Amino acid sequence: MQFFDYEIEHRARYPWQFVQGKSCTLRLRCNEPVLKITVLHGDPFWFAEGGKKEPVLEEAEVFSKQLLLDDTYYSVTIPVHTHKLRYHFVITLYDGTTLMLSELGVTDELPESQIRPFMVPYVFEREHYCAPDWAKNFVWYQIFPDRFAGEGDPAAFVPTRDNFFGGTLKGITGKIPYLKDLGVQGIYLNPIFQSPSNHRYDTADYARIDSLLGDEKDFRRLVESLHEAGLRIMLDGVFNHCAWDHPFWQDVLQNGESSPYYEWFYIEDVRSLTGAEKEKFSPEIIKRDHPFACFAFAANMPKWNTENELVMDYLIGQAEHWTRDYGIDAWRLDVPDEISMRFLREFKRRIRAVSDQVYIIGEIWQDAGLWLDHSVFDGTMDYPLYYAIRDFAMTGQDNLAAFARRIQRWVISSPEAVHPYQWAFCSNHDIPRLLTECGGDAERAKLALFLTAVLGGNMSAYYGDELGMEGADDPDNRGALVWSRCNQNICEFYRQLIHLKTTTLQELKLTRVIQREHLSIYLKAKNDHDLLAVITRPAESILMTDASQFQPVFGQVESGDHGPTVKGFALFERNTSEQMC
Repeated sequence: MQFFDYEIEHRARYPWQFVQGKSCTLRLRCNEPVLKITVLHGDPFWFAEGGKKEPVLEEAEVFSKQLLLDDTYYSVTIPVHTHKLRYHFVITLYDGTTLMLSELGVTDELPESQIRPFMVPYVFEREHYCAPDWAKNFVWYQIFPDRFAGEGDPAAFVPTRDNFFGGTLKGITGKIPYLKDLGVQGIYLNPIFQSPSNHRYDTADYARIDSLLGDEKDFRRLVESLHEAGLRIMLDGVFNHCAWDHPFWQDVLQNGESSPYYEWFYIEDVRSLTGAEKEKFSPEIIKRDHPFACFAFAANMPKWNTENELVMDYLIGQAEHWTRDYGIDAWRLDVPDEISMRFLREFKRRIRAVSDQVYIIGEIWQDAGLWLDHSVFDGTMDYPLYYAIRDFAMTGQDNLAAFARRIQRWVISSPEAVHPYQWAFCSNHDIPRLLTECGGDAERAKLALFLTAVLGGNMSAYYGDELGMEGADDPDNRGALVWSRCNQNICEFYRQLIHLKTTTLQELKLTRVIQREHLSIYLKAKNDHDLLAVITRPAESILMTDASQFQPVFGQVESGDHGPTVKGFALFERNTSEQMC
């Protein structure tokens, strides 16, 4: 056996190995001059007749290719016939050298008896990644219900952490024509269930619509009106914690260990909760040493024991009710990195039993590989992409080269099949608004939005951003929407970009990233359309010399005798079946 020190890499784990349905996609990094790559695969226990212990293997050629800066990645999708899979790669270089890549590393060709193949663990049906097709590259509109549409004067309203503007579900229903005209495909509502706060991330009753927003009839009318208009709806599920005044928690405070709900929470010192010192633990107190677990050290949000069977049945049962009885299309789960994986698996299983077309995402602020690998979510909130775009386009903290490297890392952080379902955004209720983060610079905001649309999967517009609303951190980013104030420049850009996202930018496959004096991102679109996104430094103009076969379709492009000039960003299109790379 001979080992070789070539730049060839594969690992038998996410995202290099990814099971989707009854197939498995494999990724391989190889920067060598490759003539051909094949993968030999099959069931590890299916042998040829004759008892020679020779496995029956199929052969598939690896042909899909991504050129990301200085690295070349190949991928291939192979069938999983029997829930089990073994495989290894055979790589032929242009100089005639034949290499083998297996668990042993890069070696010369080996007899079957010496091969240590890569393995896929037994694939259980419920662990298959299978997201609803309708949710690919979808465009959402996020609404903070209290601040969207009400009867008060939004121009006179000053948001605080505690006050209420008076937005209602009826107000949202009345704005459906506006949402249709904007071009979005669905709405995402921050929590709407009974709660003492304006943000409603501390649920007091999961079975009731908050009375300040309306009632169940108002909600049903909203859902029906959305569906009649061809729009979908996503609800926010807060299942990590509840409100201080949730009746189950109040029962624990009153009865201690004798409460039937005592084990529904994480309680360390019941004596402190029910004895003379209990006054120390009022809901207003935030400190590290509460005698019970809570979210973000805030006593007003005691944490559910999501490993408890009764807790799972109660909370998931509430989600089933809203999904089944009201026709909910999607769920976003709040802080799922603090919820047990067992709960998340059961949530997906039971909700998908109600409807296999429900889209489920999780609020994960870091690399989401753990949750996507376990297939508990169809996608997650794509904070790594947001941070990369923020630091380059919004704040200018990163230069073009740094941004390109971060995008390369982001691309390879998840399988190609997952990208269309990730949730991309430029702002939301937890971070400063887009225009504020850009220092009021509309051109930077446009660049950030363009990058989000081109690179991201699902795209989300935060209410009011399209009108030019500003606001720093909470509570300023949750102001009342002043409908009479509209930045026409930004609003028209939103409309055009949303239209682009729902047409040209559907079913994209990123094929190449090149960083010179500008950033070129090549994509393959449906109907054999080749797309080229060109990114410059903010406010910098670049004469394009590598886009002669492309026609501009969007962005800031000026034609000239020597070729098009791009300022900030542009999208070019070529209608051909020829490969670009």
